[in-house]
Amino acid sequence: AILSNQTHYQVYRPMLNVDRSTIETYIKDHQLIHVNDPSNQQNHYSRNYLRNQVLPLIEEHYPNAVQNIHLTSQNLRNTTHVLNELLGNQNPLETSRIKAPDTLASVLYHWLATFDVVPANHHALQQFSQDCLQAQHDKLTELVMPEWQLNFWQDNVYLLKHLPDFKPSTEFLTIKANQLQQLTEGFGAILIKSECEFSFNVMIDFQRNQEKIKLSKHQSRQKVKNLFQNKQIPPWQRAVMPFVYIEGELMAVGTEFLAENFMMLLKQYKAEYQWLSPQYLL
Repeated sequence: AILSNQTHYQVYRPMLNVDRSTIETYIKDHQLIHVNDPSNQQNHYSRNYLRNQVLPLIEEHYPNAVQNIHLTSQNLRNTTHVLNELLGNQNPLETSRIKAPDTLASVLYHWLATFDVVPANHHALQQFSQDCLQAQHDKLTELVMPEWQLNFWQDNVYLLKHLPDFKPSTEFLTIKANQLQQLTEGFGAILIKSECEFSFNVMIDFQRNQEKIKLSKHQSRQKVKNLFQNKQIPPWQRAVMPFVYIEGELMAVGTEFLAENFMMLLKQYKAEYQWLSPQYLL
């Protein structure tokens, strides 16, 4: 085991898995000078009480108890490693094959560990898992944690950054090529990459799902609400996707839907348009 702290040094403890009697025998056989920490005999520390009082009684009746506990601990570590390898770090997590809340709660616990995210407590994970498995296919179920949240939608669990409740507001901006443009707090950012230097005066609005947009290879304008449904855009993403207007014409909705005229304009400048979502962990 290696312990480190903020002073930037490391403490190596290579003999944690060697039992006390083996160490004492080695010291005696080789006549080594050693130091005993007197605090090791102070049983008001839990670790010392277990070592000095509890374990000797257990070993008196079960001589292999400590060895078996050690083997079990090693097996559990190996099992956790295998679980993490099998779960991977795909976001979202597909859950259609999981039928029991207890199983889903365990899967979520280990899945969150792969992202170094501290999970919610056991009861909260159990309740969320039960709600997920009982929810209708298109119903949104949420579990909010201090920095992250889990959203269940259409048999998938999404790990997202937890955002406070921000109210969207209309913005008038000048977006310059190769300069990241932050939007209203909680609604991400826009970036246009290009070899050229240029700028667009735009209006940014949100949640205008009844608007229509003319996509390339479509003969008529499509209602954004229908596009969201057809492409199965999650509801929390729809709520923060920016509607980008140039001279009153809807040119883009997030990065998912770019108008034919906007595509032509980007091609003219050899440019690439991106909306950077504020929520996704990956």
